[in-house]
Amino acid sequence: MHASWNAYFSGGADSYQAPPTLGQQTGGVGDISTIIAALKASGGMAGAGSSNGDEQVRLHMLLRAFMTHGHLVADIDPLKLKEHYKESPSLAQKFRFPDEDLLKLLDPHHYGFTEADMDKEVSV
Repeated sequence: MHASWNAYFSGGADSYQAPPTLGQQTGGVGDISTIIAALKASGGMAGAGSSNGDEQVRLHMLLRAFMTHGHLVADIDPLKLKEHYKESPSLAQKFRFPDEDLLKLLDPHHYGFTEADMDKEVSV
């Protein structure tokens, strides 16, 4: 458990600070290349091939996006409200319909994967 939760429960809500990654993931190719460059500079990708290491980082970011945001795009709309209220921005916000940014965040192509990569095995 992150130490910030201990601060939250022991010191009240005023002392709580969210961990830096909680709800702040933006994803994307720009972020990925920055992370990969930092890992290479620090030696954090030593022992892995360059392209293999890049794939692992991109895959981890995609998996993290699904872990943190995947539930927001789950198809749990038996009444098909999204279809009926797609022209109403206020209802779309109320029912939290996934927007384009969220859908892009969970798209493997956004992380540089191609259709040929979908059948490829990558160790995690």
